[in-house]
Amino acid sequence: MVAEHRFSATVDSITAEELMPETIAAKVKAAAEEVSSIYINLDSYDSIDKCDTVQPNLIFECFQCYFKTAVHKDLYFHNRKMHQKTILLCVMCKNNFYSYSELLCHLCPGTYDSEYEIKYRCCFCNVDNISSSFRLMVHLRKIHHTCDVCLEFCQSQARLSNHVWKHKLHHLCYRCGIAYRNKPDITNHLFWKHGTESVLCKRCLQKKWPHVYHFCTPPATFACDECTLQFTRAVSLKVHKRFHSEEYPHVCTE
Repeated sequence: MVAEHRFSATVDSITAEELMPETIAAKVKAAAEEVSSIYINLDSYDSIDKCDTVQPNLIFECFQCYFKTAVHKDLYFHNRKMHQKTILLCVMCKNNFYSYSELLCHLCPGTYDSEYEIKYRCCFCNVDNISSSFRLMVHLRKIHHTCDVCLEFCQSQARLSNHVWKHKLHHLCYRCGIAYRNKPDITNHLFWKHGTESVLCKRCLQKKWPHVYHFCTPPATFACDECTLQFTRAVSLKVHKRFHSEEYPHVCTE
């Protein structure tokens, strides 16, 4: 695994012999017992000092050249301008990805393995063992209001929805693996192919599917179709409609 990775000296005191895979492997084996008790995968925790408030200076590096930046958005623009590709390749495990969130958050085995099942961990919190790229996308958008394409933070789902459409992404059905260029096409696909799988969102009263991300952006008011009375919450409208239908599912026991 070490032989497949690229190393370069950062100081003049490092010799070419010290960069040889055999030398690095020998050092790792010699310190295996010490390394096994040290957590090196979390940026917010230092297991040696038993401190969980350590916030190091994060530096984002380009996987294809020596570009470095402290702002991830700059790295995204750099990659889009200098290394524009529809598929992103991990130089270590040789797996292909379709967004920078997948590339940065995948749990890389360090070397190529055709039977390795890719999983992900969030790069904003300590959630790991995410089973698929779809679940990673849902986690980033729903929990962190963050774009899964460029990892830009948005204040709300409405702003995130407007931001994501600017990337001009194809509308993908994760159940069938089919992508459409226009939103009406994916809507027709969901209606005819997965019509029975849709449920009504309780917050915005719009249809949603379990394998397509739903941007929940409730309107300011909900109007009754029969009496035009308006409400600020969807649940209030739902209760109000029972007066028109004369359905009273909750009976008083007293």
